[in-house]
Amino acid sequence: MVHAVVVFPGSSETERVKAAILLAERLKAGHLFLAGSSEAAVDEVHAWTYGKVVATRAALGFQRVDKNTTAPYNIEVQKVAADATEQAEQAAAYFRSNPDILSAVLVGTSWHLPRAYMTLVAKLMADKDQGLWPAKVLPTVAVRQMGQDMHLVSFDRLKGKSMTPRDQYSAAEHEQLLLAQDTARGVAATDQVLEDYLKVIDAWW
Repeated sequence: MVHAVVVFPGSSETERVKAAILLAERLKAGHLFLAGSSEAAVDEVHAWTYGKVVATRAALGFQRVDKNTTAPYNIEVQKVAADATEQAEQAAAYFRSNPDILSAVLVGTSWHLPRAYMTLVAKLMADKDQGLWPAKVLPTVAVRQMGQDMHLVSFDRLKGKSMTPRDQYSAAEHEQLLLAQDTARGVAATDQVLEDYLKVIDAWW
């Protein structure tokens, strides 16, 4: 049983949230959690909100449960996160505040999911070292049509934050570089930390 579906939004992609809603419905999850996005730090128009999630759910063909209940699961939406590290911190905090969440699925597109998952695993294992037993989280890919541009947030010391269109291939290469950097900094899990986590959650063969 999956208790929560988690999304780290970003790059102006809607596929992650759509896939998460579909999974929450199919798996009968109790929670749908959206971390904040770095795009929202540049312009709030890019922020996911509760209203946007509800509208997306309706566009996918799902009706309200009744006049007082929007969905058969709790919808929690954070507004802004500087990066994947802060998104992982937001997700871990949500897990801690909802102890009924023992298992979850992290949804991401293929180019971004490895870093998102390894960052969340690093945070969960750091919490474990503080005596907090980690939730069982496994990754799943939201399918995205090839050939579409995405918008990556960049920061310039003089110009501040901005968003730059990039194709998926260059974005994937950029993600591999970021993953290596984040792993070296200790904010993304190493292969050994990932192995330890999978053993802890009984997902190691």
